[in-house]
Amino acid sequence: MTQLTQEVEQFPNTLKEGKEQAAREATERANKANTFEVRALKEQIENTGNLTVAESKTLTQRIEILSEENNHLRKQLELANEKVVKVASDAIQGAQQRIMPVTAVQAATGK
Repeated sequence: MTQLTQEVEQFPNTLKEGKEQAAREATERANKANTFEVRALKEQIENTGNLTVAESKTLTQRIEILSEENNHLRKQLELANEKVVKVASDAIQGAQQRIMPVTAVQAATGK
């Protein structure tokens, strides 16, 4: 009976030690989980940042390509305009040359 009495007397201490041990283990598990979660979030942020940098580089390259294409199209448009002006000028000159002889003949003949 003395052993049972001793166990009853030590029960509050045993209970206190058990609670403290459980609290320590729970805190340790929570800290490990928290550390893992923080590490995972940091990696996710880094990966997002890396994607953003890669996307930014891709967009910058795309802008450069589009600018070059735009300049090329602008030059083609200028050349096309020059050709249109030349064709129109040639057409006007050709029409004037056909009209001039007729006008000279009409003046000479009085018609």
